[in-house]
Amino acid sequence: MDEETLRRVATIAHVDLNGEETDAMLAMAQEVEGLLGILDEFRAGEATPRFSPIRFVDVLRDDVPEPYQSEKLLDGMDAYEGYVRGPKVV
Repeated sequence: MDEETLRRVATIAHVDLNGEETDAMLAMAQEVEGLLGILDEFRAGEATPRFSPIRFVDVLRDDVPEPYQSEKLLDGMDAYEGYVRGPKVV
């Protein structure tokens, strides 16, 4: 990160930085950028899968499609030609 980018970010964040603060923030930003650069070297495809000491259990049931009869669903409702009637909107 260069000084111009840092000043632009500070302006957007409504932060006033003096010369010393700019230099300190620039040094910190470059240090963080260097630390994050290590992630560029990581190759996830070559990593060996690991196990988790916590056992994960799926608590949801499997979705099984079941036939339903729409007439039974509409029974007892104010319906007209297969559509449920709602209140009039003015």
